Amino acid sequence: AQYEKVRSLLLKGCALCYLCGNLVSAIQHRSLWGEHGLTPAFRSGRKVRDGRPTPVFEYLLGYGDLQLELLSWCGVLLALCLAKYESAVAAGLSWVCYLSVVNVQADFTYSYGWEWLTCEAGFLAIFLCSPPFLRESQPAPFLVIWLFRWLAFRSLLGMGMSKLGELGDGASACWRDLTCTTTHYFTQPIPNPFSRFFHFLPEFVHKTVAAMTFFEQIVLPFVMLVPWRCARIAAGLCEIFFQFCMFWTGNYAWMNIARALPCLALFDDEFVTTVGRSLSSWWIRLFSGERVEGGDNVNGKEKKRFRVKKKLKDRVKKSVEETERSRRPEAGFVSAVLFYAPLQIYQLAYKMSLISLFLFMTYKSKDPLFELFSPAPRINNYDNYFFMTSQGVFSSINSIRIQPVLEYQHNYLHHNYYQPLDFKCLPGSPHRTPCFVSPYHQRLDWQTWIHTTASFENILRDNHNDKFEAGSKMIQETPSFLTTLIERILEGDENAARLMGVRLDKLYINHSNATTGDNNVTLFEKRMRKLTPTTKSFVPSESVKIPPQKIRLRYYFYAFAPYDADETMPVPDSHRDTSKHQLALKPFWNEDRVGHEQYEYELDRKRDEHRRRRTGYYAESSQWRHWICGLSILSSFFSIGNYDRKRDSAIPVAALLSLHLVVFTIALFYDYPETWVRAVRPVVERLVVVRRFLPSLHGSMIPEEDLVGAFLRRVDQEFISYAVVRTLTYVLLVVRALVIGRRRASFWNVFEPLVMIYFTYVTWRAASEEEL
Repeated sequence: AQYEKVRSLLLKGCALCYLCGNLVSAIQHRSLWGEHGLTPAFRSGRKVRDGRPTPVFEYLLGYGDLQLELLSWCGVLLALCLAKYESAVAAGLSWVCYLSVVNVQADFTYSYGWEWLTCEAGFLAIFLCSPPFLRESQPAPFLVIWLFRWLAFRSLLGMGMSKLGELGDGASACWRDLTCTTTHYFTQPIPNPFSRFFHFLPEFVHKTVAAMTFFEQIVLPFVMLVPWRCARIAAGLCEIFFQFCMFWTGNYAWMNIARALPCLALFDDEFVTTVGRSLSSWWIRLFSGERVEGGDNVNGKEKKRFRVKKKLKDRVKKSVEETERSRRPEAGFVSAVLFYAPLQIYQLAYKMSLISLFLFMTYKSKDPLFELFSPAPRINNYDNYFFMTSQGVFSSINSIRIQPVLEYQHNYLHHNYYQPLDFKCLPGSPHRTPCFVSPYHQRLDWQTWIHTTASFENILRDNHNDKFEAGSKMIQETPSFLTTLIERILEGDENAARLMGVRLDKLYINHSNATTGDNNVTLFEKRMRKLTPTTKSFVPSESVKIPPQKIRLRYYFYAFAPYDADETMPVPDSHRDTSKHQLALKPFWNEDRVGHEQYEYELDRKRDEHRRRRTGYYAESSQWRHWICGLSILSSFFSIGNYDRKRDSAIPVAALLSLHLVVFTIALFYDYPETWVRAVRPVVERLVVVRRFLPSLHGSMIPEEDLVGAFLRRVDQEFISYAVVRTLTYVLLVVRALVIGRRRASFWNVFEPLVMIYFTYVTWRAASEEEL
């Protein structure tokens, strides 16, 4: 059997996992565990937790927020290159970059099983690629294909054995009663809009689903290892179907992709080709109305002619290969020593590396096997590089959902008026429909679920289901990152506020709209006024945004509301508007408060002023910054991927890449002006040294240090701005039009201008907000 197409699918699946992980890292990680995040993973250029290798941070970039973002965006570009070129170099660099991010051991990243599974599958993908520096691609190694099958076996069996573990050590009793899915859909981390439909299915359907889950995770893994091709293909199709169904029941980030990925190794090229032809014929019949059988024309003569041509091509190819093989011994001694012998040695070393990999992974399998058949299997890793992991997840299912609810209050309104401060995807306002974000990962929401819903059920059980006593205990054990998040929002940290699901213009009221004489507002107003360099005095700014005065935290029970619930629902005090006591909406959730305790926080403005001046939290950061960086990476990838040496000129493509690099650099360094100045200063000093020998260019006798400082201030104020980015984007549009105009029509050449148009819109919005 051949596995060339299977190898391509496996590498594209690994690239998709890398893309999801690095994109989440680039957008969220700085606010979550950066130097000024909720739980900092490194401070003062050093990692907080030692013990695990982070090669890129340790040996190349160093630790810091800028390095974290740069590495994440580079990982995005490498993932795109891996999907297109299927290169071992791209696979190796992607693995090293993502391993460096995971091994920082941040609370919001390290403890998730699909992060480990991505690293494990990514390590195997390096050896699955054809070795570099060879003219011809090598066949897909069967040993690595088998290791992917072994990965699918272990990950599935680990999930099943953890559900059969001892009660009290992680396994829930509902698995033995086949009733876990009766509560799973509303107690899972992040439900989606379809979760309520699955929750209200009949009881026999829930028991059938639980029984099928045991079949999937206990019986199906052993079918994957049988030597019969039909059985393996059937097992792979069943598991992919299970993961596809699971994708629609909840938001599990890219876990479904990471678990279905190894199952692709159960197929072969013949099966993939058959499925591809069937899908292509269905696609053509659907959109063109033509009948296509097997991907060929219906006419029998043309079919026969096609087969004859294919046989002739195969014979010619085989004869050419035999001729080249017969001529190799006649080559001269010099060419044999310089070319043929090193090539054979290189190929032999590649084969030996595959055998060594197989033996190494076989030896490492003893630890997860012991974990699988232990009394209470759990999720675990056994080395610093995630070569082997065990995936004993979802063994414990909650029966109730306890959810923290945040509300904020502005001091210029009535003191009893609280507005909901909802998370992006966790339940909050009863009438809000759940989100659908997979394969994107909302890390704050998941971490909040782990430390509240998945943990606080034990508090209720220990207090004999007394919700009043349990409520006070839950307030005391509120996760520290939630209290830090509340402080940051009250301090005016917009990066922390973007982690929530409330718009910034509602959370932070503009100065011109807040008319009050409250003393607290006056203190904050004084703190936020701008200092003009000419008068050296404070003047009020009309663009000042005032954060909330108070934020309170309560805990509620949540459950899905029935479909036949009343259209008008009484609104609890936590979501009550003084002008409206009812909402004319069907509720999606039923909520019930846990006890009477609450955590109410009001920030000390004087202490906040000192703390913010001392640390700073990127107050000038724009919400469009990530869009500009991401679109720059995507457009650069299009420029490289669509380049054709025969049709395209190298100069416009090089100009495109250079402009994209400049745009990306400006957007990335926008929040780090000090780092930019430190990087540019040596170059500027060299320019000043050159100017010593050109007195005519001075214009006036300016001291060298003042000249350097003036130039750097001008660079900081004028060059690092979104107005420059907008101008460069207009230039990019013109150059890209010249490049694309010479290409033939294709999907990518149509999609690429759409990306550039949206890129222009994003830069225009960012520059407009900066000017305001």
